[in-house]
Amino acid sequence: MSEPDERTQDEALDESTEARSPALASDAEVYRRALLVLGVGALILAALVGIRGRSIARASQAPEPSVAAPSPPPATSPSATPDAPASAPPRLDQRVGRCGPLDPTAPDHFAEPRELSLGQVWIPREGGHDADFGYDVLIHFHGHKPARKIVQPFSDRLVYVGIDLGTLTGDYSKPLSKEETFLDLQHSLRLALQKHSGNEKAHVRSLTLSGWSAGVGAIPTLLKRFSADIDALILLDGLHAGWKLDKPTDGTAASVEVHYLTPVISFAKQALANQKSLVITHSEVPTEGYAPTHVTADRLLEALELRRQPFDPGADEFGRFSYVQQGGFTLWAHHGSEERGHCAQLVLLQDALQQRVLPWLESHHSGRQ
Repeated sequence: MSEPDERTQDEALDESTEARSPALASDAEVYRRALLVLGVGALILAALVGIRGRSIARASQAPEPSVAAPSPPPATSPSATPDAPASAPPRLDQRVGRCGPLDPTAPDHFAEPRELSLGQVWIPREGGHDADFGYDVLIHFHGHKPARKIVQPFSDRLVYVGIDLGTLTGDYSKPLSKEETFLDLQHSLRLALQKHSGNEKAHVRSLTLSGWSAGVGAIPTLLKRFSADIDALILLDGLHAGWKLDKPTDGTAASVEVHYLTPVISFAKQALANQKSLVITHSEVPTEGYAPTHVTADRLLEALELRRQPFDPGADEFGRFSYVQQGGFTLWAHHGSEERGHCAQLVLLQDALQQRVLPWLESHHSGRQ
């Protein structure tokens, strides 16, 4: 029987990752329902593979929540010279509620939101653009309301677009696989900037995409067609991949089907050359039927010939324990193997913007002048 095609594998991954996409705060009941889908998702994946004459031999051997250590890091390239680590970040376990960020204390400079062809946009009430009316834009997928709180400290200089489409990776990847969907979003965004500013010159100066959990499913799809339009990416505990279908799965990076990661690997290589900015974060939350984010990250680092560097997490329950930082590429590994640890990953959007992406964009803009 022939090998399962890419579309079949992608659909299986979409269906099996629903439980990794909790809704936040007032949507707690949705999250509880999602947890019930965890086992169902794995069964769906196994059924799909079985139809094609394959089986995922060890899908039932996913680690229990108490056993969530990442697989050993890949070897480093002799030429890879990591940058110096950033200073210790604020304790993550003190910056997250039950499942979402704490209320912001920074002033809110955003105007009232405007509807777009997909999602909503918040634009700084005053200014927020350069002399040519160019705006720095962040489009975030999944959990847009809590993410809106997280980006409030940057509301005087960043345009924020929030998009929620569902709890499955496929809820994001499938609509955005149609080229016109993102083209329409770009067009409606530019019109919104022009109407808000009252100037027809208003445009997107830089574009950053971020996704948390299921929202990361939008990113590889968009990279296939729009990589040249994207300056920076922030992938928050949602870079999953399927297992190889032609042999038993051992739960390590060696069993990860790399084709899921190909668009991200290409972007990461540009980031290593400081041509793009890429921040990837992951927790230790285990999964069944597909690769968890820490194992997927191991496979990505293996493809890039990079090695994790140790980091002292201190007393932080969700502290950073390793990192990779080179050029415009950053990976942060954090403790946390349950719901709250996964939710805490969304809070890292602020750190990624403040410490890595916005400084990189500013340097990039200065280099163009």
